Amino acid sequence: MKFILMLLFFLVASRCPAAEAYIVSDGTASVVSLASAPEVAGLRPVTVAGAVHRPGIYLVSSAIPLAELLRLAGPRSEGFRADMTKVRIISVEAGVAVAPVVINAKRLLESGKKDELWILRGSEIIAVPEMFE
Repeated sequence: MKFILMLLFFLVASRCPAAEAYIVSDGTASVVSLASAPEVAGLRPVTVAGAVHRPGIYLVSSAIPLAELLRLAGPRSEGFRADMTKVRIISVEAGVAVAPVVINAKRLLESGKKDELWILRGSEIIAVPEMFE
């Protein structure tokens, strides 16, 4: 499990400047420097990694539906396709990763509904794998 977390950290760090994160507010995500402590105080991180357009750390002040966060991260372009049928949600509790849950996020995104079952509250890692044909 430690290897998976280290790999996810590497993937996010290699695609997103380490000193930046996205603040999620009113259905939009804006870039903020992590050095601006007053702006990020009290916000909880949700990390999105893998086959998305904007991987990185998303700071949320309240619960956010998984489908909304995936829409904000956006589909990856450049010929890559995300396999939304195998999205992994890894919760981190007290610094320890809980076994990942694999879900079919494609249905959530296609339905347009905010599924109450997959509400993120912070300290999760969302891994979106690439689709290989």
